[in-house]
Amino acid sequence: MVKLRQIAEDFLVTELGGPEPVVGSEFSDCEHRLYRLEKRSHDTIALLARLSRHFHLSRRSFGISGFKDRH
Repeated sequence: MVKLRQIAEDFLVTELGGPEPVVGSEFSDCEHRLYRLEKRSHDTIALLARLSRHFHLSRRSFGISGFKDRH
């Protein structure tokens, strides 16, 4: 029998890759910025739409990493 995922904690993902990038005030004049967003029970695309409206930026101004498949 297959156990279906039911709660948010069932969907935790640990990203594998290089070392964590360092983001600080010394990068304030850079063209690109990196932010880490941790969310729970929110749709990623809808959340990015809200952020783009809040900061008056195009949705295309935001990139996504760690976006996993639905299945």
